[in-house]
Amino acid sequence: MTASPQQADLFLIPLLDGKFCLGQVVGVISDTAVLCALTDRIMGKDGPFESVSLSEVKSLLAVETSAFASGNWPIVGLETLPNINSIFNWRDAKVSGYQKIETQDAAVIEAFVNAKVGLYPWDGFGSADFFTRFLLDPTITPSKASMTADMEQAQ
Repeated sequence: MTASPQQADLFLIPLLDGKFCLGQVVGVISDTAVLCALTDRIMGKDGPFESVSLSEVKSLLAVETSAFASGNWPIVGLETLPNINSIFNWRDAKVSGYQKIETQDAAVIEAFVNAKVGLYPWDGFGSADFFTRFLLDPTITPSKASMTADMEQAQ
């Protein structure tokens, strides 16, 4: 049986090319949701798994724990947390407590991380700005993000 994700757990989100995106649980919201810091760090399943620095955090999202429970998002370690309080307050000063952040389905987050690295269309959910709202800085589209039309031309 897979353990429930806990604060400070490092975990991997699978990418369509067989690699993984590294994330870290920064807070437990409930039995079914955790607050996750997502990075742009892409790696193999064997690591190395090192602490996440604050500068690496590109998204701070509440995520359902179903992917952890199923084993799709393996927990690979436990490391010191980056100081996310400044990010959290900067992103939405009106939110008091993590419980009020909209929780995302794990499949949506998988599509998002794949879109950030150009493996899935950035506008794959029908809008060019759907994934933009997941970024800490929505003014900076990831450099490898591609639109559906661009991906179709490349094939």
